Amino acid sequence: MVLALQLHPIMSVKVCKDHDHDEKIRKIKRQMCMLIRALIVQQKWNQKQAALALGASEQSVAYVVKGYTKRVTFNQLFHYLVSLNPDFTIAIITQPFLGCMVQ
Repeated sequence: MVLALQLHPIMSVKVCKDHDHDEKIRKIKRQMCMLIRALIVQQKWNQKQAALALGASEQSVAYVVKGYTKRVTFNQLFHYLVSLNPDFTIAIITQPFLGCMVQ
């Protein structure tokens, strides 16, 4: 299983505020949540079973399944993915930075 994330290099936020940055982060976290949800559905687990498998609370599982990205961190999502499928691969695709330039 491959999770492909498209990222861009992040320049200094203090000098160059990329207003799309937060939305890009949320989009990546939503993609991760969708994959976790698909793996939970594939296992035919209810919320309680998924929470036990992930080592998380049922409330945390509910946030992930619903895609509430403000409630979870990247670390939590990576941990959940490893718990569900330890053989997954993350492919990070970078592209040239097209935002503000820092001088």
